[in-house]
Amino acid sequence: MKNKWPLFTGLALLTVGIIFKIILDNVAFPVFLIVTGILFKVYFIFNRIRTKKYQPGYELILLILGLGLFFSGIHLKNPVYFIEPGYLKIVGILFKIAFIFLFIRKTNRY
Repeated sequence: MKNKWPLFTGLALLTVGIIFKIILDNVAFPVFLIVTGILFKVYFIFNRIRTKKYQPGYELILLILGLGLFFSGIHLKNPVYFIEPGYLKIVGILFKIAFIFLFIRKTNRY
């Protein structure tokens, strides 16, 4: 549990940042919390790679695609041609959930 503090701290900061972004009109503070949470999670993944508790594989493609689709959905406020921003966000979240599932399975295997 003590080795997983960056992951849980990152998840908490990310969640609080998203909640503040929905509630508050201030843009800077919630974005700071979200970015800090993401950095904690990236640190956790790189630390697992460095200590050889995780071997990166094709699941990183799911993470990159998921993040790209999710942030594209956030960036597009209104539907553009055939692209519905809500669908991009949903597919991006599903890819990220698939990454988390595969990451946990792979990490527990080592």
